[in-house]
Amino acid sequence: MPTIRLHINGLTHHDIAARREAWLQTAMGRRMVLRAAPCREDERAVAAHVGADLVGYVARTDLDTAWAAMRGMGVKVVRGEVVQTQDYCVVFEGFVEQMAEEAAVTSALAEVWHYTGPLMAELEVWQRLDYLSEELEFLLSDEAETDEVIALFEALCALASYDVSGEMMARRRRLRDLLAASDDERLQEAAERMEELSRRMGGDHVMAQIGAWMKHELPQSKEASGMMKTVVIPALRTEALLAAASLPDGLLVEWQSDEVQFARLLYGMRLPREVVRRVLSCLIWLDATASATNVEGIAEMRVALEAWAEAVSKMSAEVLERNLLALCRLNLQHNHAFDDIELRLFGLLEQKGEWHPTTIYEAGSTHDDRRHQMFVEGTIESGKLLE
Repeated sequence: MPTIRLHINGLTHHDIAARREAWLQTAMGRRMVLRAAPCREDERAVAAHVGADLVGYVARTDLDTAWAAMRGMGVKVVRGEVVQTQDYCVVFEGFVEQMAEEAAVTSALAEVWHYTGPLMAELEVWQRLDYLSEELEFLLSDEAETDEVIALFEALCALASYDVSGEMMARRRRLRDLLAASDDERLQEAAERMEELSRRMGGDHVMAQIGAWMKHELPQSKEASGMMKTVVIPALRTEALLAAASLPDGLLVEWQSDEVQFARLLYGMRLPREVVRRVLSCLIWLDATASATNVEGIAEMRVALEAWAEAVSKMSAEVLERNLLALCRLNLQHNHAFDDIELRLFGLLEQKGEWHPTTIYEAGSTHDDRRHQMFVEGTIESGKLLE
């Protein structure tokens, strides 16, 4: 029967925060229950409970293991006990009947969100991280000289925060396990540092650094320079606006108003690196071309939106709803220039029978009381204006 060991973080933020030191003194051996607890910051979050207390959450670096255990047993709860304590972390150990195979790095966003606009080149810092992590795995499996391993390890730690993708999160976890399995004390210490690095990734200080880099430094990078040379035409910018507006969990709003929270949300999504590149490319390009949209471009935007509406009309109700919310926001920004397209898609969504138009307006057009009230009162019905 497989045994799993998981790190539990967040002791200073939940039920035991005010009595953490006293609680830790009696924590060893206490029964702990892990339960799936999706939240806005992380759809894969797993909460840790001891008795009636919410103690914290499974560290992001251990989430794959936690979910593999739950998928393998077909449940969303794993039971075990506290086997190690630290000032701000405890270690959970439990027995599981069966472990599922490690899932590929994917997400709902990767499946339903599409962006076909200008793209940044793949970042050199990401390529460098790939080299360092791959070479470290090779050296550790080949029992190389410790000094050589440590030199690569230090270089990787210096760059690690520049990659918030799910792939790099999984690589850090594999490296931690390889380092911890070594008999060399220096490599075991490196494993502890890798674990500490992974825990710090979600903290305010690191998220502030990542958010500032994404928002202010990345747009000035040479990788973004080629994207900035793309000729700005209304149709292309329209597609990018729709893509940005359809991002989930308020990513667009956070990008515009709170770069730290944006970085935290993006990191919590555990996205494939290619999706991270597309999200950042979309938002950076829109910021850089904000002054390029004008009234003369409305006609061309309409052509692009008609083609877009034809495509999304054939999609599922869930995907259509996400895209329709984006159109609502875009239409409001352009003084209802595309009411007819919007209303046509509302009617189609209502026909699919899974959603009601007023729900979309409550979520997507709360700043336009007139049109919202028209929907509530029935003045607009089945996707068309009633005379």
